[in-house]
Amino acid sequence: MLRFSGDTIMDPEATAFLAMLDALPAAVYTTDAEGRLTYFNSACVELSGRVPNLGTDEWCVTWKLFHPDGTPLPHAECPMAVALKERRCVRGAQAIAERPDGSRVWFEPYPTPLFDSAGNLVGGINMLVDITDRKETDAARALLAAIVETSDDAIITKDLDGVITSWNQSAERLFGYRAEEAVGQPITILIPPERLQEEPEILSRLRRGERVDHFETVRVGKKGQRLDISLTISPVTDASGRIVGISKIARDITERKRAEAAIRDSENRFRVTADAAPAMLRLMASDGGSTFLSHGWYRFTGQSESTGLGLGWLDAVHPTDREGTQRAVHDAVAEKQPFSFDYRLWHVDGQYRWCHDCGRPQFGPAGELAGYVGSITDIHERKMAEEALRAADQRKNEFLATLAHELRNPLAPIRNSLHVLGISTADDPATRRITEMLERQVNYMSRLVDDLLDVARITSGKIELRTEQVEIAAIVRGAVEVSKPLIDTAEVRLATTLPSQPVTVEGDPVRLTQIVGNLLNNAAKYSEPGGQIWLTVTCENNQAIISVRDTGIGIEPQMLPRIFQMFSQADHEARRAQGGLGIGLALAKRLVEMHGGRIEGKSPGRGQGSEFIIRLPLAERQLPAPAAAAPLSVRDQLPRLASRVLIVDDNRDAANSLGMLLKMLGNDVQTANDGLTALELMQSFRPAVVLLDLGMPGMTGYDVARRARELPQCKDAIFVALTGWGQEEDRRKTREAGFDHHLLKPVNLGALEVLLSAAKERQDA
Repeated sequence: MLRFSGDTIMDPEATAFLAMLDALPAAVYTTDAEGRLTYFNSACVELSGRVPNLGTDEWCVTWKLFHPDGTPLPHAECPMAVALKERRCVRGAQAIAERPDGSRVWFEPYPTPLFDSAGNLVGGINMLVDITDRKETDAARALLAAIVETSDDAIITKDLDGVITSWNQSAERLFGYRAEEAVGQPITILIPPERLQEEPEILSRLRRGERVDHFETVRVGKKGQRLDISLTISPVTDASGRIVGISKIARDITERKRAEAAIRDSENRFRVTADAAPAMLRLMASDGGSTFLSHGWYRFTGQSESTGLGLGWLDAVHPTDREGTQRAVHDAVAEKQPFSFDYRLWHVDGQYRWCHDCGRPQFGPAGELAGYVGSITDIHERKMAEEALRAADQRKNEFLATLAHELRNPLAPIRNSLHVLGISTADDPATRRITEMLERQVNYMSRLVDDLLDVARITSGKIELRTEQVEIAAIVRGAVEVSKPLIDTAEVRLATTLPSQPVTVEGDPVRLTQIVGNLLNNAAKYSEPGGQIWLTVTCENNQAIISVRDTGIGIEPQMLPRIFQMFSQADHEARRAQGGLGIGLALAKRLVEMHGGRIEGKSPGRGQGSEFIIRLPLAERQLPAPAAAAPLSVRDQLPRLASRVLIVDDNRDAANSLGMLLKMLGNDVQTANDGLTALELMQSFRPAVVLLDLGMPGMTGYDVARRARELPQCKDAIFVALTGWGQEEDRRKTREAGFDHHLLKPVNLGALEVLLSAAKERQDA
């Protein structure tokens, strides 16, 4: 395509010349002396991005021009303008043109001014060579060269004979050779003698066009240092695809190899330690699967590594324990918490053994759960010993309960008979003294039995406090009333000091009375006749302080730390003289601690008395002062009662003595010594109260109560379990069997009279 201005008629040679210009791949245009376009070829259109306007567009068309450094190039300073202005050729310049569509091209201009025969400037011709591709290639090469030079990896090229052809700075730093020392040398200068066979093998693979990735080997530096290297080796091809050289990237992995060796060494030490440990050590993933089990596990269970890892370890757990074990692990993982539990694990000797499994979570750098590390310990012998101890403790408790029952059974007729004697011989002073003495001894034996059972209940955690707001003065009065007979018998004086205002604590009144009573009894037992006991109550630092001090035998310093231990007594001679089991102080200490308090014992030494101090937290709200009232015994308050009472007990002495006592109090009484006789009497006698022993042969008291509740004659009767069995389990069973009350032998007459009074009121209603 020819573009020219004017009406000039071209001769054939000119026409041929312009056709040749139009066919050139380079952009060519001509201008007049003022720089206006007079001709352009097709390449010029392509380069400029638009069709120029002849006669009006100047040499720069509508381009935006820039210097090679990117700064703007004014049109008046472009190479063509300079050539026309200075009437000379301009060579060696380069510029950047921005076309109408925004794209940019690099070009080299060759502007030349044109003169007529007289030497007058008539225009100019310019050839623009597009060098954009060359510039991009140069930039890419420069970038590649910069990457090569700044790379942390050694980048080396060699020819197909293994001769080094290039060598970057990292190669110099790694191997110690400067580029001028290395280039031209065989690559074998870097290969230790024992590894020279690697080079021909690598060259052979590369000549076949293969690539070698991450080949780990050893190379040697200039100073003979051995380096662990990872090599990536690629063939270099020319434009036709022919392999003309080899590129090699060498990465120093010496530190990594050292770290891996250290890790392997650490793992080996860990495995040796784990295998030598008495416990089975384990690493566990966050899904509960084992990732490592020490040899102890495999020796213990007989599993192989292929079956024990993952969740396979659960197969060795006892089937009954498996679900609970898996659930415990799952819960710990969900909460990212440690775990600790016991289960039975299969042992190679053909049995399951108890083991303790514990693990602690391990976390990653971002706080994520990475797994668990833990140990599994064989605790079978300990578990069996604990079970044996529990069984022995259970047998002990059963023995104590049976002992209490057997002791209470003979005490019941003795106390009943004493009450009968006390009523029938009330006017005989000598008989009354003997009766009171015998009753004190019966009370003492009953208290010993109760103490034994209380200790058994506390040690097994079966005592529950029934707390309420309690005024300490009431506790003190109750304890003094209980202990007064023993204090009087010991011929010891008692001085009681109470604060002027009420002192209230949260506690179980029965147990608090028992605590103070035990301390008073101890003081009386270990004091000589004529001695003194001081019972004092004070308040200090939001605490109620109860002190029991005496002038008794005292406690030697070496015994003080042991006085609250079970079956311990300060003076064995005194024990033989005064009796006792040595459990009163131990029982008092445990009951005080259950109330949130503490107790301590003091003594200057032997023969100088002792003091026991109880500290209890005060209640948040203090009770008002109670109205003064003269204490009356239950018997003083109650009239003689007239009720129909059926006594059922296979112990004839107990049944007959209690029947005699109740008859003397005005009741209509019948007795039976077995269950069937009792059921027959109930239908004809229609009792208001049934006092029923539990442990009868043949038909037990439970059976009798259940069958009696079905009789219409007994629908309103009060059923009272009168028994030597006093454990909480026994009380629960009596409630389930239909009993209204549960009284222990030997029965307290006052408590019994309260029940008879309730029956009389129901009977009269």
